Amino acid sequence: MPDVRTTIWRLARARLTNKDAPGLSPWDTFKLGAMQDNPGFCCEALRAMVACGQSLREICEKSPYKCKDIPGHYVATLMAGNYWGTPGSYRHVDVGAIADRFAKMQSLKR
Repeated sequence: MPDVRTTIWRLARARLTNKDAPGLSPWDTFKLGAMQDNPGFCCEALRAMVACGQSLREICEKSPYKCKDIPGHYVATLMAGNYWGTPGSYRHVDVGAIADRFAKMQSLKR
């Protein structure tokens, strides 16, 4: 079993550093990190999403089914407070700012 786990983590990491590498998508890598309670890995996955050109809108528009295996506090950290108020309107927070939330979550775990 450790070999399977090692292979899965390698596939997850491969796409975080090279968007053309075979392996898990950044979203699937985020889910894996959340299910393993690893906010630092979630932070890396979100930064990979930025590198792949994914926007917050694409993340928010995922069907609820795509979030079903993610622990609630990870979904809440991902989705809460994703708009900045500007005079007369709101704008989306960028994915990098959301990644920073997971970096802070990781530092609290230490």
